[in-house]
Parts: sequence; C-alpha cells; structure tokens
Amino acid sequence: MVLAMAAVLVLAPWVNSKTGSGMVVMNILEALQKDHEVTLLTLYNPDLGELNDYFGTTVSDIRIRSSRLGSFIASIPNSLTSLWAAVLTRTFQQNIRDDYDLVVTDYNEFIFNRIHINYIHDPSSLESRTLKTNEFSPPFGHLSQAIWEFLQPNESVPPIALANSKWTANKAATTLRNRPAVLYPPVNTEDIEPLPWRERKDRIVTIGRIAPEKRTHKMIEIVAGLRERGYKLRHHIVGSVLGTSYGQRVQSLAAESDFVTLEGEVSRERLVELVSTSKYGLHGMAEEHFGIAIAELVAGGAFPFVPLGGGQTEVVGHCDALLYESPAEAVELLSQTISSTDRREQIRRQLPDIEARFGHRRFKDEIRTLVDELTQQ
Repeated sequence: MVLAMAAVLVLAPWVNSKTGSGMVVMNILEALQKDHEVTLLTLYNPDLGELNDYFGTTVSDIRIRSSRLGSFIASIPNSLTSLWAAVLTRTFQQNIRDDYDLVVTDYNEFIFNRIHINYIHDPSSLESRTLKTNEFSPPFGHLSQAIWEFLQPNESVPPIALANSKWTANKAATTLRNRPAVLYPPVNTEDIEPLPWRERKDRIVTIGRIAPEKRTHKMIEIVAGLRERGYKLRHHIVGSVLGTSYGQRVQSLAAESDFVTLEGEVSRERLVELVSTSKYGLHGMAEEHFGIAIAELVAGGAFPFVPLGGGQTEVVGHCDALLYESPAEAVELLSQTISSTDRREQIRRQLPDIEARFGHRRFKDEIRTLVDELTQQ
C-alpha cells in the first residue's frame, strides 16, 4: 500500500552541532525526506554538506526555516533553564503552521497543542523545569519557572516521547506523564573497519567535548597512573576545546604530559582511524545519557572504560570489567585488561553487536514506522 505524503516539521535548535544530538536529527531528516514533505525549523542555518560528510548522511530534499531569535536565545544564561526553555518553546510555537501533519522535536520536551514526537537526550533539562530540584536560587529561579508556566499553551497534547536509553527513560518518567519508549540513537558503523589486535596501537582514546562534566583532566590522571605502573600508553583526546578556563586547564595539562596528544575537533576520517586502530577508550562523564562515541569505540574494536552510571552502561552491555567508580579503580581495571588476553576475550564476548543494537538503519526504520503510523491515522 502506498502511503500518502505527510507534511512533517522537525524542530532542532542547533543542527550544526557535531554531537549525538546532531547525528540524531540528521538521521531523522534522512529517514523522512523521501516519503514526506519535511521542513526543518532551527535557530541557525545548517551547513548540510558538512554535516552529511561528518555523519555519513544524505540529507538534501528538505525545506529549512530559521528563527531570527537565535542569538537572543543563545544569550540566556544556562542557569535559567526554565526561562531558556520557555522562550525557545514559544519561539517554535509561533512558527508552526496549521498545515503540518506532525511535529518532531530533537531537543527534549516541547509542549504543543498538537500531536508531536519528543526525542529526549538529556533528562536533567526536564527535571530543572520544576522547583522540586532546588536548582535555582530565588528570586530568579521562581521567576524563570513562572515564565515557563505562563508561556505554555492552555491546552497541550501529551507527546509521543522517545528516549535515547533506558536510563534516560527512567529519569524522564519522573517528570513526564508517561515513561518514554526507548529508541537508541543511530551509530554509523559502515566506515569503521577494526584492525586485528596485534596491529593496533598501545593507545587510549578519549572522545567528547572538553568540559567539566566530561572530567577530561581525570582521564589524563588515569593514563598517568597506568604509565607509572610501566604501561607505555599514549593518550589521544578528541573534542572541541572551547575558550573556557576549563579548556585552558586541559590544554595546560596536555602540554605538560609528553604522553598526551590533544587532537581537538577532528574530521570523521580521523575519528574512524582512531577508534579502529587504538586498543582502549576512556570516558569520564559520570552519567552519560547514551554515548555515541563509546559505541563507536566498541564498533572499532577498542575496549572503552566508562563510569558506572547512566546510559553508557547499556552501550557496553553492563560489562562489570569496563565500569569504574573512581580513577583508582579505572587504573586497576585497565591494568588487569592490558595484562590478560583471557580477560580481553571475556570482555569481548559480553560487548553488544553495535550495528544490530544501535545501528543507524534500525533507527531510521523505527522513526519511519512511527511517523507513518501517526500521520495515517
């Protein structure tokens, strides 16, 4: 049966971001562009060519609309989450025409008076919109929350909520009306070809933006601890270095450590080379919501060590040998893995098949199916 083409609006504030959120929205657009009339509403015009090259997508047959309030919204302090979310939501509400059959959002929860899909990346942004978290100090927190509540539609339709991991779904369920369904993000493995173990480099890779919550400085300390035990490992750090005091701190640590290479933001080709030729990965965020970089490391044949907590534990198959609670434990777990072939084989048997469980074809098939079901009702 041939389905009727629907008008679908995809809302994504920052499409240009080369992050997990950017990968998700580009795959949503690619999944829907052939069978539906797709419009992207964003804050800044994206460079689709550059994003296609980076994410391995072929987005082209879509309309793009951008908001003139992008710079203003970006200027709102991060601490005023409710105010920021309220202005962003109202901006998008005012740009939604009645002739759209379905709205799909790629940035957590938006509240609309029409049928819509919310893809939730970060449950903390939902929690911070309630005063229960005590995140804000009065009077600004109360004012921010009051504005958020005032700007919402009088009548709202509960969203079809999707979450990027079981952990995110459980966290989001405390603030949403229903527990979101889990739709793991798309991980592109087509260009990843792992080298045999004997040909891989004695190298640890850390992938992710240089930010305090990623604890990049702790990753350097962990590798330093391994080198003190006699392991001659190199440490490559991949991620954008923003002009912040923390970024400067990491740059200084890297410059002082002759075993560290601070790669900064790299091309897709370089990223694939690193995950396909390195033996180990090391991640620092305590409660990563999913962790596409971690999945890419697994697909590339590396062993990624991650903190015990968050959706990242799902990415490594809840393998205890890869989950650490402190830098000292990370050093010990890595040391045991480096020195034991049997241990590495045991770990490898526990790791999931990344393409089957997290691959981008699976993601696009599920998105298409859901959109078709909602628009043909």
